[in-house]
Amino acid sequence: MQKLSATTLKYLALITMTIDHIGLFLLNNYTPFRIIGRLSFPIFGYLIAEGCRYTHNRRAYFLRVSILAIICQIVMYFATHSIYMSILISFSLSILLIMSIDYTLETKHWLISIFSIFLVFFLVCLLPLQTTSDYQIDYGIGGIILVVMVYYLPEKWHLLGVLVGCLFMSVTMTNIQYFSLLAIIPLAFYNHKKGKGSPLPYFFYLYYPLHLAIIYLLAASL
Repeated sequence: MQKLSATTLKYLALITMTIDHIGLFLLNNYTPFRIIGRLSFPIFGYLIAEGCRYTHNRRAYFLRVSILAIICQIVMYFATHSIYMSILISFSLSILLIMSIDYTLETKHWLISIFSIFLVFFLVCLLPLQTTSDYQIDYGIGGIILVVMVYYLPEKWHLLGVLVGCLFMSVTMTNIQYFSLLAIIPLAFYNHKKGKGSPLPYFFYLYYPLHLAIIYLLAASL
């Protein structure tokens, strides 16, 4: 099988994510589409870890993902009146945690890491237990574990990070989440090369809120 570039994996994740959201919002939680969609998060999470590793400006990378997360949450709130946190919030917290741990490793200032770990644990694990709303961070602690493990493990053990993260998600979420383990197959063929870029600048950043908005509008019209 031909090796897969980061761009190819991104397109695969976008396609499976879109199928997942169509199944969720347009087809009344259609199980086959939701199963296909389980592949998207592990692939995106793996590539987020890669982005943290190779970006020239991690702070700017964090801001891009966080700003996009805020925009998406606004779109989701007005469309569904839900405060369920999207995967972009999960990725923002993952990047923040990585930045904090790296800062601690460089400076030996442990207070930053301790605070960041507590903040993430509170937002992901404790706060959902203290509210009667639908507040929850998508993919929970397992999603964050996946990104952080892929970042810190040696390259030959990256798929172990995906495996552990997916198992955590499967235990803490619905049984259907076990299908996320299938994402290990395309990730095993990743060649660690960027590949040809998207046809438009920031295409991958813009696609997420735009496709959600379109699906929400279609769902509202049915």
